Amino acid sequence: MRAFPVFLLLLPALTACRPGSAPQPRVALSHVSLLPHTPVKDQGALPVCWAYAMLSLIESDRMADGDSVNLSAADAVRTAAFEALSAGTLPRGLRGTGVTLLRVVSQTGTAAYDAAPDLSHDAGKRLLSEGRKLNAQQGGTPPAPDAKKAETEKTSRLTGRTGRLTENTGRLTETTVWADGYAPATGTPVSSPYAMPGTAEIRSLVHCIFGAEPPREPWHGERYEGFTSLPDSGYGRPVLLDVPDNREQARFMNLPLEAFMDTVRATLGRGRTLAWQGDVSEATCSFEAGTATWPVRRRTVNERERARDLRSGQTTDDHMMHIVGTAHSRDGRLFFVLKNSYGRTGRFGGYLLMDENYFRMKTLAVYRRTTH
Repeated sequence: MRAFPVFLLLLPALTACRPGSAPQPRVALSHVSLLPHTPVKDQGALPVCWAYAMLSLIESDRMADGDSVNLSAADAVRTAAFEALSAGTLPRGLRGTGVTLLRVVSQTGTAAYDAAPDLSHDAGKRLLSEGRKLNAQQGGTPPAPDAKKAETEKTSRLTGRTGRLTENTGRLTETTVWADGYAPATGTPVSSPYAMPGTAEIRSLVHCIFGAEPPREPWHGERYEGFTSLPDSGYGRPVLLDVPDNREQARFMNLPLEAFMDTVRATLGRGRTLAWQGDVSEATCSFEAGTATWPVRRRTVNERERARDLRSGQTTDDHMMHIVGTAHSRDGRLFFVLKNSYGRTGRFGGYLLMDENYFRMKTLAVYRRTTH
């Protein structure tokens, strides 16, 4: 591991906050350790954090194996945009989880970042605007809510779903792993979006905004697994993470909170990173200040407190980021260092320091490459 870049600690705070953020006291750090990862990128105006976080995890795993790569999330977003436009579900259809990225790259492969860099904010806004018009002309489903609102509103469906989760246990897969070519839980193969009939206008719009399709390398089929901690769903088995963005109906291994935290620490300890999925809509999460802190500091948040927020719907599925290391403050608090995908903004130039208690309360799932 290497030291946290000093220049990140010296960047001044910006004046504008993203939705859900609030001014935070500065955190004085005593030690920061990072694992290898690629530079911070910018998802622009589109709700596609899943592509950036999960592809960043894949890049780090390749780097840990001695393969230096820098991959294009925008190319995966191209495929997702084509699907959403064809289904008339833009922008909601652009949202997803880490499994969405795995599904897309299993269909189309991956492209180098230099061949398909990030879309500009203006290009993303144009896609949303033109996509809504195109869907309306084709008589598609009603437009989804505004992307900004969709990213910040409380959309969790966790409360009151225990019975439904129990009903699904009969068809749970025996593994939490998704690999090359795996389709959603129904087992129905996913058709290539480029084979859909009657999509000339959609193809033209996608080509116009994203540019010509870059050369792609086949997906090598690395296997990934997901973990969650849902108190009402039965520990020690895969369970459905019942949130709207889990369109693939993926299952996550359900662990007690302490075992969940041990899994995260053990993964980082052996030199591997994880993708993170959870709630960033709390007032104590500030992308401007670069910190996400929980008001309880003198003790560790326990499973009962976490369960309370899950059952009441206070913990929501808002965002995905990439856990690239850890930090300690001068007062002894542990922080997880998360690489965000909003560009090099905020005090730490695109990184968020999340303290352990916030992590324990507001994490919905983590992803890592399988250990076997």
